[in-house]
Amino acid sequence: MINAQKKATLTQSNMVRPLIFVTIGIYLVYIFASRLIELLVPNYGINSVIHIVLVASISFGIMAIAKKFNFHLNYSLGNLRGLVRVLPMIVIGMWYFFLNTLPQVINNTSDWLNMGIGKNMADVLYGISAGFWEETFLRGFLLAGLLLAFSTGKNSGIKAVIYSALIFGAMHITNLMNPGSSLLGVFQQMVYAAIFGVLFGVLYLHTHTLVYGIIIHSVYDFASFMSAPKGALAGDAVIQWNGFIVVFGSMLLVALFYLFAFRKYNQTLVEHIK
Repeated sequence: MINAQKKATLTQSNMVRPLIFVTIGIYLVYIFASRLIELLVPNYGINSVIHIVLVASISFGIMAIAKKFNFHLNYSLGNLRGLVRVLPMIVIGMWYFFLNTLPQVINNTSDWLNMGIGKNMADVLYGISAGFWEETFLRGFLLAGLLLAFSTGKNSGIKAVIYSALIFGAMHITNLMNPGSSLLGVFQQMVYAAIFGVLFGVLYLHTHTLVYGIIIHSVYDFASFMSAPKGALAGDAVIQWNGFIVVFGSMLLVALFYLFAFRKYNQTLVEHIK
């Protein structure tokens, strides 16, 4: 007779592998489709409209696939107490964005508006679609699926957040395909994307909803698109290492503090996605 521990191990193994394979498959479909759109529709504004349709279509597919794994994606208002609890993590972890990036964006609003309605609308659409897509896919599907797969073992929330964040970071290697991208620039993006993955993963565990992650992620990406020159692509820029370590090192530390110090809340998401 198989004991409970062996049963748990079998359950985890049976769910994790298909989940990873499906995740890779979904991402490959997204990359192929988005690159094809870029080739066929070089216009930045029209491209952004088609891209948001693509993201919405794949997201509906993800919702259907999640049901096959016996969980669903949560877009409710979630746990407001959890939001209040992790709000200091967001403020402290994203201090550079609030103190430097956001004020710069606000000061440059007039210049951005002068770039034309096409660029303005495209930046808005890309910001929304990027935030919605990445939170739906990486947190709503991958992180939640891993959390369920590890739910019978110890530190399931910690493992789910770390694994999903590492996968999130690794996926940004495809930005090497962008014209003008550099190996160092893409490597840095992979690292800070993984750190953001930990931050947004903790946010999802505590709030039980994707809504707040989508909002924060979309605002961050929109600010990046808004401040970037027209036609600039991910992986173009290289950040000085001392600034990189200070900004993203502090974000990682506060996110890991919340992940480990408040671990008793890590498993509470499960009952809200089954």
